[in-house]
Amino acid sequence: MKNRMAFFVFISPILVILLVAVLRTPKDELLGKVSFEETTASYVTESSTFLETTKESTTTQTQTATEPETTTKKPETTTTIVETTTTTTKVATTKPQSSWNGEVLDRYNGTIQGPSGKETYYNLNMSGVVSIMKGMGINYNYWIREDGVKMYGDYVMVAANLQVRPRGTIIQTSLGTGMACDTGGFAKDNPYQLDIAVNW
Repeated sequence: MKNRMAFFVFISPILVILLVAVLRTPKDELLGKVSFEETTASYVTESSTFLETTKESTTTQTQTATEPETTTKKPETTTTIVETTTTTTKVATTKPQSSWNGEVLDRYNGTIQGPSGKETYYNLNMSGVVSIMKGMGINYNYWIREDGVKMYGDYVMVAANLQVRPRGTIIQTSLGTGMACDTGGFAKDNPYQLDIAVNW
């Protein structure tokens, strides 16, 4: 019995030491684990922050690198030049000198033989004839001479066969230099006859 007691007394401290060791070991490991997990979590947090910062920097650099350059291109202006050609029939402004010494047409001598053939006279409204002449580009003023002869510029207004003497043709008459401006039924019977416009 005494031996057992002595053994118990001897081993008790050892058991206490072992128990304390056993009890302390999980605590230390737990503390170490907690410390390790805290350290790991802190490291993970710092790593995530670093990665996010790096990602944002990379994204900014990528956007900056890939952003297309904006170039303002001026619209091209095309100028089209259209050339217009106007054809105008012009009549000589030099008045030919008349050397006619023969009979002169008047209201009493209704028909004569003039320098260019048979001459007669007529008195009609000439507004339509003047309009036609101006439309052809033959632009003169219409007026009536003191002796009653109707004039277009410096020319006596004459009706003629327009196939023989087209409008604008300069013709010598007994009353002065004339211009073919009109025509009439007489032209069929006598293509060289002239009918002179007057206000008689």
